[in-house]
Amino acid sequence: MKFVPPLLIMLFATTMSGVWVLDTRRRHILLFGLGFATFAAGLLLQVLHLLPSLNGAVFAATAFYLLAGLFFCEAVMVRLGKQFSPFTGASISVLTLVVIAYLGQAGIAYKYMAIVSNFGLGALIAVLCIKSRRLAEGNWIERTLHSLLVIFALHFFLRSVLTFNMLDGVQSTQQLINSQYWTLVTISVSFISVLLGLVILVVATADVINELQGERDSDPLTAALNRRGLERSVQRKLNTSACDNRAVIIADIDHFKAINDEFGHSIGDQVLVEFSSLLHSMAEEGTIVGRVGGEEFILIVEGSAQQSEIFANRLCNHVARYSFSMLPNGRKITSSVGVALMREHETIWDTAERADIALLGVKRRGRNRVAVEGFEFRNVSHFDYLLTA
Repeated sequence: MKFVPPLLIMLFATTMSGVWVLDTRRRHILLFGLGFATFAAGLLLQVLHLLPSLNGAVFAATAFYLLAGLFFCEAVMVRLGKQFSPFTGASISVLTLVVIAYLGQAGIAYKYMAIVSNFGLGALIAVLCIKSRRLAEGNWIERTLHSLLVIFALHFFLRSVLTFNMLDGVQSTQQLINSQYWTLVTISVSFISVLLGLVILVVATADVINELQGERDSDPLTAALNRRGLERSVQRKLNTSACDNRAVIIADIDHFKAINDEFGHSIGDQVLVEFSSLLHSMAEEGTIVGRVGGEEFILIVEGSAQQSEIFANRLCNHVARYSFSMLPNGRKITSSVGVALMREHETIWDTAERADIALLGVKRRGRNRVAVEGFEFRNVSHFDYLLTA
């Protein structure tokens, strides 16, 4: 029974290391694996009586547990694209070990060292809970992970209080391993480790699925959404957003074939990438950007007819004044833009078809302009940009 927790935790460590080998970009998976392995090493150190002195065993095991906690904290923060504070982690760890060393040298009972060890680990995980609170706002898997982290932190604090009297008379590692306290530790650590390990593996699997869906739903050249991605994103917006007014804006790069003929397709591809980046940088919160073919991009924006037309004119103006990095100085690019407001029971492609009609009208009038389609714009004061590129 006493070997079950370390072997179980080591199994998760091995599994996570194997997952990391399959995709070495996911550094947080390796850190999780190292955290589980280090924690298991601390347990084995005590279970196997590798150090004859109880004080030495407690100090060494706590050092392993704290190192495991640091690996774990860093893994969670790397998963969020951040870093766990080295100063905070080092301060808690060093303070905990210094106090334990002092208690051991002073000959103070083991139960006080256990309290310090548990409080140090609890403090480390509690800081992680605060720093990773963004998980509590994520999907159900991330919320579950954050809840488990909170339980994990509380478990260390509660363990110190509820098991205090169980450690009376413990003077050797053998007595510790045979105590009721160690039995409860075995049960709680096994249970929480299994839950954490399973949730972490589920999170890793969900990350892979989301990444594959992102690749499936995105244009490989420009990273803008493709047709499938646009449909999924719009449907998600319709289900979750309270905004009733949305417009479809189609932006087309003027004379793009001439750019390819003059500078080559490689430069043309770079123009598309930078144009997509420009659209994303101008897009307001809630705007969806996609590429529907060739040099034609589509934006789904939230707002009234007037707001969407003002945005379209601002976009047209900005593109005409923008200097594309791969083109010679003075060589400008313009865009033609068509706008249509989404109507009830219309699909995104129904609205896009009307916006495309407006775009064709722009091209007939000389390009580098914005045109709108639909009765929703009849009371809007239209702008007419003609910016020489």
